[in-house]
This record gives sequence, structure tokens and C-alpha cells, in this order.
Amino acid sequence: METTRDDPISRQEPTAMGAPSAPMESSSPMEATSDRKGMLDEVRAVRNYLESLTPSKSSVEEAEKSTQRKLPSPETIERRIASVDAKIPGANTIAKLDLIQKRKELESQLVLSNKAAKGVPGIDPAAAKAGLERGFINNAKSYSERKGISYATWREMKVPPRILKAAGITRAG
Repeated sequence: METTRDDPISRQEPTAMGAPSAPMESSSPMEATSDRKGMLDEVRAVRNYLESLTPSKSSVEEAEKSTQRKLPSPETIERRIASVDAKIPGANTIAKLDLIQKRKELESQLVLSNKAAKGVPGIDPAAAKAGLERGFINNAKSYSERKGISYATWREMKVPPRILKAAGITRAG
């Protein structure tokens, strides 16, 4: 039997035993980079939230300083926004969706970074915490599925049940 390019079997890579594996997905380098950045953003959101749950050794001032340290400079964020904007016109529909969301997140980060850079004492710890919770809620379920993290493990890390529920993480899995 002769295979052609359109035959799904011919697009499969052989496994170690020589049997064909699942059909290869075609993806552009931009999609791979976008996927990797998405995964890094997911990890960052989960890590930042979990770090916010750890009791700090000092007061609100320390929380504000820590928030300020974690923020990139306004110039760096502006370069990232410009980079995202440059990619949007050539992006496919899904990548465009991701890029527009990324730009929105960067614009929010820029506001905080500008306040921190100017020494404006208006970085509200409650608002910063809410932002970290939002990031966690948006990313925790996919992170849990990818890493096999259970509800009980999140609870042991002191993540409140209401946050887990909002993230779609249940005891049943």
C-alpha cells in the first residue's frame, strides 16, 4: 500500500518501536513561543499568588516594597507592549486573542509600575492581592491539570477553598 502526503499515517512519526505515533500537529514558531510564554505566565501567576500567602516578616510597607521589586520598569513594560502590538497584525485568530489579552495585562502592569517608579504611595496591598488572586484563578486549573496537583495539595499550601472553587478546582478533581 502506497501512502501519500495527505494520508494521516504518512504524517506520523515512528515511535521507538517503529509504530506510528499520533499525527504531528503543525504549528508555527510563533505559536510555540506563544504557548511557552503562556505557560510561563501561568507558572508566574501561580507562584506569585502562593508567595503572597506566605506570611511576611514585616508589615504593609514590606508588602509594598516586595510588589515594587517584582514589577519591571515602565520602560521595559512599554517595550513589551510595543513588541506585542507589532505581532498582532500578522497573528492568527487565536494568537491575536492571546496577544490582545497580554497587552491588556501589560497595560495594567504599566500603571502599577509607573506608580512605583514615581514613588506614589498608592499601591494598595488589597488591590495587589486581588490581582494576584485573579491571576491564580485564571491559571490554576490548567496548571493543576498539567502538573497533577490535587485539591488537597492546594489546601495544604493554604489556598482558601473559595479561591479554589473560583478556579474550578474541586475535591473530585
